Amino acid sequence: MKSSAKSTSVIIIFLFFNTILSAQEWMKNIPNKKDATFYDIQKAFNDYWKNETPSAYEQNNKEEGGYQQFKRWENFMEPRVYPSGKFNSLALWDEYHKQISKSEKQKQLKTANN
Repeated sequence: MKSSAKSTSVIIIFLFFNTILSAQEWMKNIPNKKDATFYDIQKAFNDYWKNETPSAYEQNNKEEGGYQQFKRWENFMEPRVYPSGKFNSLALWDEYHKQISKSEKQKQLKTANN
């Protein structure tokens, strides 16, 4: 794949996730969403949920949209950002390809077993 197509795909993926996250109420706590780092997003989320208890997370998760989903995203992203908190789009691209490769191998195994 050409470098420009690769860059375009990464940008589209990032924008897709950014659009989903911007629908969350806690995202209003981020002063500059355009230049937000991982740590800015993490702080906004933690500030929004700081007075809640785990049972409230479970009760409100469907309505509030996303404590568990954010924690999954956080666990996935934290090792893939630069120390400054900026997003490492190459690491995201590599993970995307690992998942595609894994999925293709699983399909091949299913086909071979049938």
